[in-house]
Amino acid sequence: LVLVLVLVLVLVLVLVLVPVTTSAGEWLEHRVAETPLVREHTELGDTAIGFVLLVAVLALVIWWRQRETTPAAYLPGAVVDDRCVGNRRTGTR
Repeated sequence: LVLVLVLVLVLVLVLVLVPVTTSAGEWLEHRVAETPLVREHTELGDTAIGFVLLVAVLALVIWWRQRETTPAAYLPGAVVDDRCVGNRRTGTR
């Protein structure tokens, strides 16, 4: 649970910082000499948000799928009712 919280916070931070750094790169682009390398670097910066969004969506899908497949008994703080343990059909343990 703590790891998931940390990953979500990092993901939100990256989603916020990519547009900020892209904007800073475009500001800098207008203040340096135009070269093919600067132009290529700026174009790569423009595609960064797409990759970050893709990674964010994939991370959310993986988290959701993992959450669905994790039995409740294995979650932190779970209380397991001992009547649920054993064979449901026969009622034996």
